[in-house]
This record gives sequence, structure tokens and C-alpha cells, in this order.
Amino acid sequence: MSSDDSMSRREVLRHGASAVAGGAALLGGASAFARGQAPAILTGTQAGRKFRAFLTPPVTGELRRVETITLRNIDMHQVLIRTQAAQACYTITNLLAPTPAPVVPPAGAAAPPPGPRAAAIGGHGAVGIVEAVGSAVRRVAVGDRVVVPVTANCGQCRNCLRGRGDWCTAAAGRPVLPVADMANGTPVNGNLGGFSELMVAWEEQTVPLDVAASAEELSLLSCVMTTGLGLATRRMPVEAGSDVLILGAGPLGLSAVQGARIQGAAQIIVVEPVPYRRDLAKKVGATTVLDPNAMNINDLMAKIRELCTPKLTRSFAGARGPNRNAYGPDFVLEAVGGDLFPPKVPAGPDPTGVQPLQLAWNICPTGGIIRTCGVGQGPNATITFPAGQWSNAGKTHLPGNFAGVNTFRDVPIFARFIDTKQFDAKSLVGQTYPIEKAREALQAAADRTTISTVVTFPNR
Repeated sequence: MSSDDSMSRREVLRHGASAVAGGAALLGGASAFARGQAPAILTGTQAGRKFRAFLTPPVTGELRRVETITLRNIDMHQVLIRTQAAQACYTITNLLAPTPAPVVPPAGAAAPPPGPRAAAIGGHGAVGIVEAVGSAVRRVAVGDRVVVPVTANCGQCRNCLRGRGDWCTAAAGRPVLPVADMANGTPVNGNLGGFSELMVAWEEQTVPLDVAASAEELSLLSCVMTTGLGLATRRMPVEAGSDVLILGAGPLGLSAVQGARIQGAAQIIVVEPVPYRRDLAKKVGATTVLDPNAMNINDLMAKIRELCTPKLTRSFAGARGPNRNAYGPDFVLEAVGGDLFPPKVPAGPDPTGVQPLQLAWNICPTGGIIRTCGVGQGPNATITFPAGQWSNAGKTHLPGNFAGVNTFRDVPIFARFIDTKQFDAKSLVGQTYPIEKAREALQAAADRTTISTVVTFPNR
């Protein structure tokens, strides 16, 4: 549909109800502001379009696989995106396993709705080009380049208005709707399904960008890069001239390294067991790298304290006093988590991910700040500390989600860091894979043999 014989979405909005009344053909005969599913604007209805996606089949025990599916009409609040790249995040490597059995609700809980069990598109956010928008969408327009982060940000709910868009409630209330159908008619859910040639997202999940960075680089902003930068630059940002300890140098930890460097940290100490990741940490800004497998935990803590102890220790001269145990990093940023699979590179001393959390607490001095975001610890895993320290130690702990990032506000800023060469995203893009090799991408992420893996869609 050309601009000569149709009215654009923005023209519809500008001219109001009269334009809607006169544009019935544009909207497929449906009211632009009717509740429920509505045809897309500008590009016409997309229903019936075929595309390939990496699916979790509805049958228990089957492996995830790439199939051709058929698009449904999008909802009035949804956006259709032509995917360019999607990162294979470590937290979704469980997609390598066969389809699990349905969850049995506990006694007294509501039973799942009747009907066929839906398939689901795999992935964890993505970057792409908007091809169609629902009639109520305002945030993005056809032709926009957008990132779809794993955490939405409506900007209107109570949490967003209080500056806690990382816990946006509006998007959490959106239903999971089928976006397509398999050849046999089975419905396919697609929320955050980046491993797909087409992606359907709620408006609150989209962030438009005006940058020149590659799709592979921008795909990391959907999760790890944004979280790592958020650890160092949001809520309680790293202070210039401070000592920073970063536990873990995966793509998230390396993003935190660069965030600390951008903030002006004087010293950035990285603890990481994998040699190539320690090398990458030094490349992007770490001043010291330590191997946790090369020393016991007490010696590691002593080394970190030594690095953070100045020659001047007189408290009346601005220091912390002569007690060396009072010294430590001003900021401790944890980006480790538990192992979902045994890695094919050197493993850390604790596959559960608990020891790094305990280390973060123990090494943080009075007045220090702890940021944690690692996931994958066991359901019964615990760390311990004296109750008096918890209540009155002067340590500030800020856990995730998404490191406190408000995606609609922060992702465009982080994207500009890439464009202005303040952030080296290229070094964090490890291997790329076509959609047909989505399983290989997930396997490489599980093995940790490359810093990141990205599923790409060439010529899209």
C-alpha cells in the first residue's frame, strides 16, 4: 500500500475520528479503537504470512525445532517486527532439553483452560524492523528499528512512575496470546520469541532506536548488555575514582566492566575462571583480573583487600583506619549465577553460584555497595551473615531485576554508547548462527566456549 493511495498511521492520529471514519479500508473495515484483535495499519493485514521459527512443540518429550508457521492478526496493542538478530542468552539454554510435561496445578488451584496445548517460539528478546502496528500503538511506527528487551517499560504504571520500570506491572498484566499457528492448527505463543523471522511484541516491550550499530551488537541490549550496564550506571551508579570488584566476566559482567569504566572507576578488579574471558576483561577496561581457581577463597579475599588498601591508612587523614579488614571495593557487582550445564571451559569453584554471593557480602566493607543479578542458584541455596550485620553493617545491597534499568529511558542511551565508541559491543559478539542452527547457538552458550552467541537473519 503506497503513501499516494492511503493515509499513514500518524495522519490517522493527527486527523482523529474523522480520519478513522474515512479510513475504513485502511483498517480492514474494523474500528481503529475497538477492543480485541485488529488488522495492522499502513502495511495492511499480515495474517496468513508464513515464517520460520524455533518452536517448543506442545507434545511432551519432543525436541525444540525450526518449523514454518502462519501468522495471525496482531492485537491492537501489538507490534510486528522483522527480526534481524537475537541473542542466545545463557538463561534460556534450557531450551536444549525436550518439551517438559505440563505443570500440574496444586490441589485447590484453578485448572488450566481447556483446549489444545500451545506451542511457543523460543528466544529472549531481539532487534529488528517494525513491519506493522496495531491500531492503538503509539510508541513505534512502521520502519522503526527496535529492540525488544526482556523487561518491558510502559512508563504509566505505579512502578514505572516511581522510577522502578524494571518491575513494570502493565506489561506483566498482558495476556499470552497466540501469534501464529502450526501447519496442523496448533496455536503458537510468541511473547519475547526472538528466534523467529517475525516477532510479535506488546508495545511496552519495544524500544525504538536511531543508531548505526550492527544488529548483532544491538541484539545484546535485549538482556545481558543492558543488565551489565545497569549494574554499573543505574540506581546506585559507580562513582568516579572508586574501586570496583566485578564477579564474573561473561557478556553481562564484561558489560558491567565497561559501565564502570564509563563511570570513571579508578580500579576495576575482575574475578573469572575462564582464561579467554579474563583476556576480554582486560581488553575492555579491567585493571586487574584474578582466577578464583588459582587460590582458596580466603587468599582471594586477602588479595582483593590488598588491591583496595591505599598506602595512607590514617582515618583522620581521610582513610578507613589501620584495620585492613575494613578495606575492600567500594562497589561489588555480581554477575555469576549457577551453572545450568557443565561448561567445556574451566568451571568456577562453585557451580551452584552461591559462593560468589557469599563473597560479595563478605568482601564488601562498611559503607560499600553490593549489586547482584546472577540467577540459577538452587531453590534451597542460602548465604549466611550475622544478623547484626544484616541490620546495621552499613552495607547497601541492591538486587536485580534487570539491574534497575528502565528500558524505554535507558536502552537508547546504552545504544548511543555503542555508536560513540564508548562501549565496545563488537568484542562481546562471539559467534553468529542462522535460524536453522538455533540449537547449535544454544549449545555453544551452554558450553561457554564463546563470549556470546547470536541467531541472525541475513538480508532482513
